[in-house]
Amino acid sequence: MVHISFFSRKFSRGCGNASLRWRCVALLLVLVFVLGACDETHQEAGLRRAGASGAPDASFSGSYLAGQHAAVIRDFGAAADFMAAALAYEPGNQSLLRRTFYLMAGEGRFGEADAIAGRVLENTPDDPIAGLYLMARAFQAGQYADALVYLERMPQRGLNAYLHPLFSAWTHFAMGDAEKAIVAMDRQAQVEGFEPIYNYHLALLYDLEGRADSAERNYVSALGDHPLSLRTIETLGNFYERQDRKEEAQTLYDRYISDDSISLVLSLGQERLDRGDVPGRVVKSPGDGLAEVFYNLSLLLHRQSVFYQQTGYGFALVFARLAMDLREDFDDARVLAAEIYETQERHRAAIAMYERVSPKTAWGWFGRIRIARNYDLLEAEDQAVRLLRKMAKERPDRIDVLVELGTLLRVHERYREAIKVYSEAIRRTKKIKARHWTLFYARGIALEQAGTWKEAEADLLRALELQPDQPYVLNYLGYSWLEKGQKLAQAQRLIERAVALRPKDGFIVDSLGWALYHIGKYDEALPHLELAVQLRPHDPVINDHLGDAYWQVGRRYEAKFQWRRTLAFDADAKLGANIESKLKRGLPIAVKKATEKQ
Repeated sequence: MVHISFFSRKFSRGCGNASLRWRCVALLLVLVFVLGACDETHQEAGLRRAGASGAPDASFSGSYLAGQHAAVIRDFGAAADFMAAALAYEPGNQSLLRRTFYLMAGEGRFGEADAIAGRVLENTPDDPIAGLYLMARAFQAGQYADALVYLERMPQRGLNAYLHPLFSAWTHFAMGDAEKAIVAMDRQAQVEGFEPIYNYHLALLYDLEGRADSAERNYVSALGDHPLSLRTIETLGNFYERQDRKEEAQTLYDRYISDDSISLVLSLGQERLDRGDVPGRVVKSPGDGLAEVFYNLSLLLHRQSVFYQQTGYGFALVFARLAMDLREDFDDARVLAAEIYETQERHRAAIAMYERVSPKTAWGWFGRIRIARNYDLLEAEDQAVRLLRKMAKERPDRIDVLVELGTLLRVHERYREAIKVYSEAIRRTKKIKARHWTLFYARGIALEQAGTWKEAEADLLRALELQPDQPYVLNYLGYSWLEKGQKLAQAQRLIERAVALRPKDGFIVDSLGWALYHIGKYDEALPHLELAVQLRPHDPVINDHLGDAYWQVGRRYEAKFQWRRTLAFDADAKLGANIESKLKRGLPIAVKKATEKQ
């Protein structure tokens, strides 16, 4: 089966053993912050029982239940207000106190959060969020000794023992003790799994101290073979530029730059090189350094909350807010906060945060593209299209905005318009490289959906020429041949290659089963189709395919069960009508091998 989606961002995922170790570390972060700060199960149950029993006061119950409802519908600002109102009736309720604090801090209402955080820490000394929050607030106020006190009060066990030196080092650096900061950080940089983040911050410290050789060594170690974020690449490139090592900066940018809007940050580095401009440091002060720590933690919590379906988004947002508070011009943190809002499906809040990003930076361009995407998610399709068309005219040298516009039009089945947009993107591309397979793949999909198969086939073959082992192209082309009854043996070979590359992708596994079905090998098709349903249990087309296979091997009751199940999964009108017909009449007697259309 063919699955069409937005293309993944280049730097949003890791690979290799180092990345796997770091992902495990990040999962521990999620568990520490989410479970350590949120042992709400028993306490929340107590709150609900109190509300249900009528004691305490009904005003408490009303405010608390309204806050619960606001949180469910993701109106966290209102949730904070209602929980604060409930807390006024029950100021000693520790669970409610913590929850109100988390909401206030996540919404950036630091004045109100300040008044609660101390009470949280007084009653729950090992609360990791409150401790780090108060440490950051003291640091921001220039009260570095107080910041260290908050750090020392935090339990020095488990993952805290590894995180503590990051915060401690920047605080000591702010107090003028650079050597103590470096020694503490250098020790942790040897701990397996923590090398990237510690080497990165050690490099920043050395850089601020003017120790270029040591800074470079740690920047390179932090980058490794698989950079954890664009930030690491940007910072090393910035370092090379400041050291007048232009060729190395150019090589680094060339290695990682793509046509994605997010890599415009690196494009700006290239433009600086062309002009001969010398940038300032990425991190200019200890406060900037501490902001980087909170940004890194927020980024890791956010990524792993998405990957593991945990509930760490709220704490990721608190840390992103603290990063912005510590560094006023921190657009990276604003973009991260906006992405967290998107994950929470708070699209208006995401738009508002993207609008705070400076238009003079590379993130400003990226933010506008994401604003358009959020407009579309708010069902303001025309507004999104207008913005993207306007941006495409502003920057005739960029193709990222055209890719976004083409995808939006294609998703809304405006295929002819999408084809024109993708064609313009290809025209703007001065030299076609392997990474441009996405342009031909996307246009090929639009052409196929528009019923122009000959041109679509040519584009899909061109995409495959550029990336011979691209599983989605292999699958789409092979599946399309199957559906059209063309080149069945070749289609099967393409799909088998795709499955070898993506054995856990339900759509691709379904394609292999469907290929075998098309050539009459129903018994061989069945295990692949059953696996596809396990991998994608709620997809109507995959379930329908399995029903067809059951019918052909004589398992009629299971076939009908599968078809009825398909109807429950939001099948489109055409598929639904086809299934209703099969439930009444079954399928025709199968021939042992399908006939290939010429």
